[in-house]
Amino acid sequence: MRLKGHKDMLKQLQEMYGKNEPLCDELKGHLETCDIFGEVLKHPLVFMVPYFAEHMGGLANRALKQKKEQMARAIAKGDLMTVVWLHERPYRIDALRDYVAMPSVSEADFAKALLQAWTDSENVWQNYDWWVELLSMRKIDWMSYADKVDSEAFDALPAEVDIYRGGLTSWEDTPLSWTTDREKAEWFARRFGKVEDANLMKATIKKKHIYFYTNGRSESEVVVDPEHVKVIWYEPIVQ
Repeated sequence: MRLKGHKDMLKQLQEMYGKNEPLCDELKGHLETCDIFGEVLKHPLVFMVPYFAEHMGGLANRALKQKKEQMARAIAKGDLMTVVWLHERPYRIDALRDYVAMPSVSEADFAKALLQAWTDSENVWQNYDWWVELLSMRKIDWMSYADKVDSEAFDALPAEVDIYRGGLTSWEDTPLSWTTDREKAEWFARRFGKVEDANLMKATIKKKHIYFYTNGRSESEVVVDPEHVKVIWYEPIVQ
């Protein structure tokens, strides 16, 4: 009975979105093939993983049309937050960078959009230079736009802060993201189960060189100006 319900749902979707509708030209250029899912669609505004051409062309086309209409309205209003969040997760840093100069984007709009995009991001290291550029673009008191809990935690930090990071030490650039919680850093070093090349690193930084603190992912994270990080030591993680 449950299987029949799924088939009925698929039939309804096919009727609603068009079983054999081809992708529009804009989306066609964003089709990829991966080993796990086969064909996938990765457009800045429309993600479909996996993508089934015989069923999902109409759905994708309509999703793109709707997102573009919403984008146009947000841009007209200078609504940076909405513009950023209409983009799929891997492209939100691109949107933040591309649209930060929109007319009527205030310091508060910029700061709030960046703080949320950072917390949501899973690939900071891949866009390192862009994050450095955005964080240093304006002199902003970032914590004045953070939530109350994070602001209180930041206020409680000493003038010079011990920070930690778990992982490899073979970075090309000093990381932006650290934690004030040593145990959390150790967890990061062990999280993939292989610790042969992992290290626990300790550094210090003056509080005035911390861009912001966030515990949005329960990581006691500090985002820092990498030019002012002083690495004290690192030691191998043991099993």
